[in-house]
Amino acid sequence: MTKMTKSNSLRVALVGCGRISAFHIAALSSLPQVKIVAVCDLDEEAARARALKIGVEHYYSDMETMMREQGPDVAHILTPPRSHLKLAQIAAKYGAHMYIEKPMAASEAEALAILEAAQKSRVEVCPGHSRLFDPPFLEACERINAGEVGRIVSVRAEQGFTYEAAARSAQMPWSYIYDWGIVENLLPHPLSVACHFLEEPGEPQVVGFNLGRVRESAVEEIRAIIPAKNAVAEVSLSMLNRPEVNRLEVVGTRGRIVVDFNAMSVLSSRQSGLPSAVTRFTMNFNAALQLTRSTLAVASGIATGKVKRYMGLRNLIAEFYSSLQKGAPPPVRGVDGLLNARLMDRIKSACQGAAKLRVDKAPAADGRPAPQFLITGASGFLGGRLAEVLSAGGVQARAATRLIARAEHLPNIEWVKCDLGNEDELRRALSGVETVFHCAALAGPPGSLGQYEEANVKGSIRLAKLAAEAGVKNLIYISSISVYGLPPSPYLDETAPYDKRAADRGLYTQTKLAAEQAMLEYAKNHPSPRIITLRPGTIYGPGSKTPIGRLTLPSSNSRPIVAGSRRVPMPLTYIDNLIDAMLAAAQGESPTGSVYNVIDSSQCDQGEVARALRTVSGGRIRPMFIPYSLVWMMMLGIDLLSLLRQKKLGTARYRLKRTLADMRYPCVAAGEDLGWTPRVTLYEGLARAVGAAMDIPKKIEPVASLGVDPRMAGGGGSAGMTMGAGAYRVTGGDQR
Repeated sequence: MTKMTKSNSLRVALVGCGRISAFHIAALSSLPQVKIVAVCDLDEEAARARALKIGVEHYYSDMETMMREQGPDVAHILTPPRSHLKLAQIAAKYGAHMYIEKPMAASEAEALAILEAAQKSRVEVCPGHSRLFDPPFLEACERINAGEVGRIVSVRAEQGFTYEAAARSAQMPWSYIYDWGIVENLLPHPLSVACHFLEEPGEPQVVGFNLGRVRESAVEEIRAIIPAKNAVAEVSLSMLNRPEVNRLEVVGTRGRIVVDFNAMSVLSSRQSGLPSAVTRFTMNFNAALQLTRSTLAVASGIATGKVKRYMGLRNLIAEFYSSLQKGAPPPVRGVDGLLNARLMDRIKSACQGAAKLRVDKAPAADGRPAPQFLITGASGFLGGRLAEVLSAGGVQARAATRLIARAEHLPNIEWVKCDLGNEDELRRALSGVETVFHCAALAGPPGSLGQYEEANVKGSIRLAKLAAEAGVKNLIYISSISVYGLPPSPYLDETAPYDKRAADRGLYTQTKLAAEQAMLEYAKNHPSPRIITLRPGTIYGPGSKTPIGRLTLPSSNSRPIVAGSRRVPMPLTYIDNLIDAMLAAAQGESPTGSVYNVIDSSQCDQGEVARALRTVSGGRIRPMFIPYSLVWMMMLGIDLLSLLRQKKLGTARYRLKRTLADMRYPCVAAGEDLGWTPRVTLYEGLARAVGAAMDIPKKIEPVASLGVDPRMAGGGGSAGMTMGAGAYRVTGGDQR
């Protein structure tokens, strides 16, 4: 028997104040007789901020204290799945019904324990299988129940993946933290919608595959065939297909229905009774008509406010509270969450053979020489490439990363977990090294000014101070040419003034400028370590976004729209050219506090890049240019919109002016003091970058061309596939 609520009014507490909590709050706020009385998070500041934002008086960092003091009727558990069992047991102890975000638990055993605790306390558990309540899925179910496709014979559910901006932020989502996190976050979606149509699902037959592109995930590609009493289902999780697909196809004896969760559309095809030739001729017209109607309906819904983000979540929460007030079973049952966890266990177990071995689980090698170099930000674009170059050259190096799941096995490279805000981790990383290449920085993703300052400014100074304590001789700091202000003349050397309006250009520019100033001030007042600052331009190469222009407007990949004329300078730095300068700076004798611009060519402009891109892509990339004046008018509109919304005129026009200014960097000092010249030409660099972006196979270059001793060559990569528990394995190369 289910515990009855005290009244029709329900008091609610949220456990977990991450991004998803905002959508739960929006859903709960629209329900009558539902009141949020408290929020809880291990990060008390996050709980306080969330409570303040929604006008809730009580916030906690301990769930048990919250439950004891507030006694809510319902608890929303919005934390990572590995914490769900403990938190659910606390909720059950205090007699609270539970909404638990998917997956309900980290394993079948833990899911079963949650249900046992709920049954003992006579409370309900509603797993957060919100996709079952997305409007297009509900529409498809109505049509299927009406017999539109006949008897169901098969179901196919696909789930895609795209890196979210928060993946590189100061506070990363839980799903990136451990090997199976992304799988646990995404796989419940296709499993739940597929199993909705299955009777008595059996043991899945599973194939797992890796190309090594998504290092945070143990397995990148999963295909599972699930037999059932009434039909068969195929569940697909793909982290590599582009564009991302989130789709369901239900096939019956009379037709099929396809639900596109991204486009919020439902497309059906069925027996018409017309001759096959006529059916084939009209099929595309019928599909186009359905998609047009769907697009117009979605557009109308967005315009009128009827369609909002996370509609499935909103609908599920509304149904859950309706069921509680009526004393009815929840819209998603606890046993559905148990089935989901059971299938997740079976799929992960079957994929163990393809799962990537994590660096933190690898045995330490004995007898290694002590690393000479430390690379911060070694799982990023620049730091990762530097680690590859040193590895290939037989150089012992230590690679530091905030997230060890992003580490990549490389010969001669010792990986360590290191956050620039953690002094103990920094001391361990610095122990015994001679040179530090400081590549780490918070750049681009969401974050507050405080978070950017902590990572880029305070973290850099902390690194310098602890490096001095550890006896480090050299610190090569990677700055940026973004620190420069608008010049009185086009050609800038290292003495050109800083940008006085750096804050108007964004948090990255503001904090990189502050960090460089702080590092130069530290070098001025401290004899060690010797600090050399390098200011590269736009760093590019395989694995980065292909440089098209200084400012590219939203447009197609084949016909990108570039702001300004062809004569606008393009200060590009190919990644291997920058690494050459970094190694030269470490080995040279330039005094501490020296600063060097590192730009491949001061004469390169948008027109030359456009011609090169057209050539190396075989005509597939053909940039188009629009006049500065037209773009300026667009930026004016953005500035005025900011004035209306924020009561402050925006800075888009200044950012445009600074971005497209005639600023050129001859790099004379780097040539004279470091002996540096760009080794990789523009055409060669763009060919490599475009080839990688288009997945065009590229030749493996001799290690000698990378500027390291060919006698010390090493490295390589692999891809693996397993079926079932590892019945066979296929391997191949993916050299980078």
